[in-house]
Amino acid sequence: MTPAQRVVALPRQQSLLLPAVINPFVQDTKLSRAAILKCVLLGIFLVPIRAILLSLVLMVTWPVAVIITFKHPLKGAVEPMTGWRRFMCRRLMAALGRTYYFCMGFRVVVKGKQVSSSEAPILAVAPHSTFFDGIVCIVAGLPSTVSRVENLATPIFGRFVRCLQPVLVSRKDPDSRKNTIQEIDSRAKSGGRWPQVLIFPEGTCTNRSCLITFKQGAFIPGVPVQPVLMRYPNTLDTVTWTWQGFSSKTLLLLTLCQLYTTVEIEFLPPYIPIEEEKKTAPLFASRVRETMAHALGVPVTDHTYEDCRLMISAGEMTLPMEAGLVEFTKISRKLHLKWDNVRKELEGFAAMASSCKGGRITIEEFARFLKLPVSPVLEELFALFDRNGDGTIDFREYVIGVTILCRPANTEDVLQMAFRLFDTDEDEKITREEFTALLRSALGVSDLNMTKLFKEIDADCSGFITFRYDGMGKLQLQPQCFPNASLPVPSIFQVNFKPSPRATRSTPSSSPPTWSFRDIKRSRRRCPVIWNWPRRAGVRLVRTAEKMNIQVAPEHKLSSVAPLKQCNVEKKEVELILVKDQNGVQYTNSSIVPTPGNAGPPGSTDEERETWGKKIDFLLSVIGFAVDLANVWRFPYLCYKNGGGAFLIPYILFLVIAGMPLFYMELALGQYNREGAATVWKICPVFKGVGYTVILIALYVGFYYNVIIAWSLHYLFSSMASELPWLKCGNIWNSENCTDPKAINGSVLGNGSYAKYKITPAAEYYERGVLHLHESRGIQDLGLPRWELTLCLVVVVFILYFSLWKGVKSSGKVVYITATMPYVVLFVLLIRGVTLPGSMAGIRAYLHIDFKRLNNLEVWIDAATQIFYSLGAGFGVLIAFASYNKFDNNCYRDALLTSTVNCVTSFFSGFAIFSVLGYMADKHGVKIEDVATEGAGLVFIIYPEAISTLPGSTIWAIVFFIMLLTLGIDSSMGGMEAVITGLTDDFKFLKRNRKLFTFATAFGTFLVALLCITNGGIYVLTLLDKYAAGTSILFAVLIEAIGVSWFYGVDRFSEDIERMMGFKPGLYWRLCWKFVSPAFLLFVVIASTLTSSGLKYDDYTFPYWSNVVGWGVAMSSMLFVPVYAIYKFLSVPGTFKQRIAYCITPEHEHHLVAEGNIRQFKLRHWLAI
Repeated sequence: MTPAQRVVALPRQQSLLLPAVINPFVQDTKLSRAAILKCVLLGIFLVPIRAILLSLVLMVTWPVAVIITFKHPLKGAVEPMTGWRRFMCRRLMAALGRTYYFCMGFRVVVKGKQVSSSEAPILAVAPHSTFFDGIVCIVAGLPSTVSRVENLATPIFGRFVRCLQPVLVSRKDPDSRKNTIQEIDSRAKSGGRWPQVLIFPEGTCTNRSCLITFKQGAFIPGVPVQPVLMRYPNTLDTVTWTWQGFSSKTLLLLTLCQLYTTVEIEFLPPYIPIEEEKKTAPLFASRVRETMAHALGVPVTDHTYEDCRLMISAGEMTLPMEAGLVEFTKISRKLHLKWDNVRKELEGFAAMASSCKGGRITIEEFARFLKLPVSPVLEELFALFDRNGDGTIDFREYVIGVTILCRPANTEDVLQMAFRLFDTDEDEKITREEFTALLRSALGVSDLNMTKLFKEIDADCSGFITFRYDGMGKLQLQPQCFPNASLPVPSIFQVNFKPSPRATRSTPSSSPPTWSFRDIKRSRRRCPVIWNWPRRAGVRLVRTAEKMNIQVAPEHKLSSVAPLKQCNVEKKEVELILVKDQNGVQYTNSSIVPTPGNAGPPGSTDEERETWGKKIDFLLSVIGFAVDLANVWRFPYLCYKNGGGAFLIPYILFLVIAGMPLFYMELALGQYNREGAATVWKICPVFKGVGYTVILIALYVGFYYNVIIAWSLHYLFSSMASELPWLKCGNIWNSENCTDPKAINGSVLGNGSYAKYKITPAAEYYERGVLHLHESRGIQDLGLPRWELTLCLVVVVFILYFSLWKGVKSSGKVVYITATMPYVVLFVLLIRGVTLPGSMAGIRAYLHIDFKRLNNLEVWIDAATQIFYSLGAGFGVLIAFASYNKFDNNCYRDALLTSTVNCVTSFFSGFAIFSVLGYMADKHGVKIEDVATEGAGLVFIIYPEAISTLPGSTIWAIVFFIMLLTLGIDSSMGGMEAVITGLTDDFKFLKRNRKLFTFATAFGTFLVALLCITNGGIYVLTLLDKYAAGTSILFAVLIEAIGVSWFYGVDRFSEDIERMMGFKPGLYWRLCWKFVSPAFLLFVVIASTLTSSGLKYDDYTFPYWSNVVGWGVAMSSMLFVPVYAIYKFLSVPGTFKQRIAYCITPEHEHHLVAEGNIRQFKLRHWLAI
């Protein structure tokens, strides 16, 4: 048999390109629609609940880990943990770890028996497929592990790692491997003093299809090893964390969405090595692996951890067909090819390949080119490129393969080499056949009908693509659709996601412009299918024809203009996606897509809009706005009043089906359009009145919200005294009825409520010392502003002004303090609260579950309104904040993160509040319901009184009111920013004078707020609180949701989001926007209207005229919606139908109205999702 015949006879399953053994480093899990639907339905309920439970367990576990590792050496511990430390690790931490995994939904099945460390000092666990495999550490009683040094510095989890007493590995230390093996050997031979050492000998995650070569660290000591097997029998449990599989966040979410996740851990009998195995670690490792593979029923393979690292490196360099590189490298090593020599001879190879001019060579010629004898290994290498199985190969493909493998080449270099090799006629033209061969070799694209693709690139239908080289040897394409060289209109063929910078210039030139290839950028955000083989691999091949407005010089003017051969003049991209799996590469679709390089939506002209300095500035600003005083003074009381833990069911339900979708919608709306609350309605001009409504509402809220902040500031200054002023009676503001709290008990209260007992020093300080309410007879008797509160209000307004005067550049820095400080204080108050007597009774009352309360409609109304007001949708703030994001920011992730943080904060604050309320109830001998209250009475009466009884009360009071101050400041900043951004975007002269307008806005709120700091100011504040942002804000958001999801269209809105982030919102979000959220808002509007009652403040009933004034305030903002709609209808030209069309069509599509192409007049628009 000749060498060529032997090559043809080689099995075609040798290469990983067509593997006999499934590639262990890739993951090809495909979820059915039923599985996806199941995940969505279960995730709606399970994910929020599990997130809360996991947070609570984490809050308990972390302090325990701190105690265990307190003053224990961080590195190089000579002695293992003993005594109480070891007991807490093996018992308490293991129990908490089991609880943690239980909360995640894990069901653990343990088979076999774990032996002691004296019988088997080392546990070898396989297969290693996911970060959830850490559960075996919990089941095994927290043995030692091997961990990177960097893991110790990880916040929170670094403490957990320290509890494992890990063997530390440092990649920066050249002796790290040697030291690690010595440490493992020392612990394994310690006679049971150290815990067992748990090792994953594979060294990397695989897909469980086989066992790869074990690393030898666990076997060098030559001691008995107990094999431990891990199985995930459920269908979805086969999702693995391989480098080309799901991301860690996706894997975590999929797991949390399961009703339960089964994991089987089987302890096999210890493997006791014979003498030969003790001396030969590879032999020992191989036999243990075979034992484990036999028990698992999977094959073994000679793939190694280094192979995985090679594939990862290839992926990071955007090299195609990474698995093939592994095989290529293995064979090349067997041939002893010296890559340095190959690099030197690469140009010679290229010349040989060019000389072949597309001809095919046999293995003898192949061996002669490589200067190697024909051998079985060379035949293997030859077979990799013998696509036809006829004993011949195209040597050019081999050269390109070597270019990819041994040169630090990017995609541009490979394509340049490919163009040179496949230009067989040396005429700088590539035909369709040559183009097909080129892509097959350079980008791993094979078996593809390239006709349609080639036509998209060949704009002039000439049958070839022209290219040339510049002076630097760079490959450049010439546009073919403009025969006259003086017309610089580009046609660009790209293999990347961003247009070449040269494609944005339009300067006249004496020669046609040239367009360079750019590197393929690996970007899951912009194109999740790019180079993700074998799941999916995508190649975007883009042709852009861009309209140019060029003033041609007289000497370049033509007497006649040559035809342009039907070239496109409108800017567009044609996206062609090639999807590659193990069955080859096939063309899937072609579509017009928006240009990713654009910095904004169609019609956007705001090129100089400022952006947040850092992403964290935006996140903290949104969190700071959403997490306000209501999170502390309203949610805990509502939770307690409405069934404790049972209240979380409607609360989380409304969060998921309405709160998050509305939150996401506003962020996406602002970020895409890069406009404030008013001008964002260029997407549907008739609804611009909604923008003015929310701006006015935000302004109204600022009138009275700043007063509450001024109260907090007043209390803060009052706390800076040796004795708190509300500690006892006898002050000038106290009445004769003032009673020492020590004299108040349950018998004195009778059937009354302590929270409503207004003669305590704290209550009288608030109402008589701060508000001076006793000097007013009602809302008709306001009096003059109080000078103390006026000074505090001035300070608040100045803080707001100097935080906002430079826009997001200044406010983004302020929130570093105002958004983070409340969390620090809440945590400190919680720690202090749980140490007080009676605190546990308060927390039990807070969490007491009463499912019968769910039968009460009021509970559902409270949950709906709390979700709505807590997240802050509808005030224009989220739109304003998001408008300063970068256009491609992932606002989907931001919406989930910030809304979840807001709700978790509300729930967490309840522990800090009710621990103190429990203490107050215990102190006065009353029930929890007698001290539980909401609103200002909680934070300005009950809590300050409790603080005054503590040692170091001054410090505690200062800390508490700093928290209230920061909670209020960043929320007020958000409201004022919504007003400023909304109006400056609409009126450009205000934008040119932003600092002056910011001052005018702040000063205007100050002037109106003076009404709220008079003797009867609390009555004005109550009126504004009920009517300024009550039904009116619900009405505004309802119209906003209808305008976006119905008139503008959910499908179009989804396309806008895809333009920004590279992916469309899922069906769940689109259904929520279209149906669920509007229905939820309608429910809240109706419920709030039906349950509305006249104004009251404690025992004071407001006169009828004050309710009329309140409705006037509400209507003053709501009327903007119909009034502006009428104005818009009357101001546009055309017939009745055309006027309606102009009103509901996006501004950048008004030219379609004249053409009669009105999307909103088609039934398909209203039915689209």
